[in-house]
Amino acid sequence: MSSSLFGTNPVSLADLTLDVTSSRLAVAATQRGETDAIVAAVRPFLSLGGVSLEGITPQARISRLTADVRFDGAAVAGLNGQLEMAPGPVASIAFSPDQPLRTLDLSLAGSDDPTGAAFRVNVDRVANSER
Repeated sequence: MSSSLFGTNPVSLADLTLDVTSSRLAVAATQRGETDAIVAAVRPFLSLGGVSLEGITPQARISRLTADVRFDGAAVAGLNGQLEMAPGPVASIAFSPDQPLRTLDLSLAGSDDPTGAAFRVNVDRVANSER
């Protein structure tokens, strides 16, 4: 299944592809719009799930996000994920006034590679594990 995320106007903010079988879930997303517009569009859904971005201002430009989750029955058997981000600001975090640290600005330094950086995670369930 393929879909797009739209904000308040007809411009695509992100493209999403979802492939689901009984033993696998694969997700791929590509950012098309500005980060602040995407955050504004998904914020209501995050709050419904109990997730708050209070004090966090995402700024990263995500080139591509992929995730592949494998299942063994109802249990997760493994996860492979990759996040590709363009060089530049990633996020700004404002802490509460009673904290010694007031703000934290995160960024990804430029490189010769125009795609920026790729973060990968690979997790496999240990055989016969109860967790």
